[in-house]
Amino acid sequence: MELLIRCLPLVAGMLLFGCTRDPAVRSGVQGSRPRHVGKPPARARDTVRIGIPAAVFFYPDSLQLATVKALLDTSVYQAIMHDYFYQMRYAGKVVRESWPALSTVSVKDHRYLLFVKEDSSRKCIDLDKVSDLYGVCLFDGRKDPALADLPNINTALGFYFKEH
Repeated sequence: MELLIRCLPLVAGMLLFGCTRDPAVRSGVQGSRPRHVGKPPARARDTVRIGIPAAVFFYPDSLQLATVKALLDTSVYQAIMHDYFYQMRYAGKVVRESWPALSTVSVKDHRYLLFVKEDSSRKCIDLDKVSDLYGVCLFDGRKDPALADLPNINTALGFYFKEH
């Protein structure tokens, strides 16, 4: 009983100072950076015109990269950039080897992609509305352009350019 009386202030102090309703304080992650952020707007307002069948590879501008880097934890940012680097390299390799007649266009520091079809109709893609920092857009000159999934570029090329 005497032990219980001696320990009561210690237990009360632990309960009072050890319990908090804020999970960030409780887990010790207060002030940590998020693991995902939305794509920041592009600095450039320029348009690139594409009038030939092509695989259009688009990249973020330096301000977009700097903004994402500032918002994300360093290890998360490095992992994302590592993934994008290898996915873009793989997609480029697949296009060059599997579809050698298809032109490739690299776009950086442009916000809009303006595709001009064979019938002179136009389709514009605003890269600020595309959630990915990096990517590839497929265009055959007849159909509307389509964004392709980088890891599945081989399948995307086959489906998009397949004759109906």
